[in-house]
Amino acid sequence: MKKTRCCPSNTATRACLSICISAPNLRAAETDGFTVTGCTITGNGGTGLMANQEKGNVTRRIIWSGNTVSRNRDGGICALPGATGRVLNNTAADNQKFDYQLPANIEQSGNH
Repeated sequence: MKKTRCCPSNTATRACLSICISAPNLRAAETDGFTVTGCTITGNGGTGLMANQEKGNVTRRIIWSGNTVSRNRDGGICALPGATGRVLNNTAADNQKFDYQLPANIEQSGNH
């Protein structure tokens, strides 16, 4: 798995993200092991942090922790049905459509 830093672009990210300061949005589709920790994701026109699907393959084994996701037009933190993993100790607030939209099979704890 490739490691990269958050960058201010709206491109799909297929990487393990660490040491994040801010990014407009982060999205992964058809990914195994999408990790985002310690990021600030704010003020974009889409969903802040999303586990998506392409070609019938949903993102698996997400680990999202310690992120702040706010003021995004389409929503805060979202995973499609079928996604797996953990969403822990995040703060999502003031997103227009929703703050959290996660299927039941995503482990959740300590989110605000």
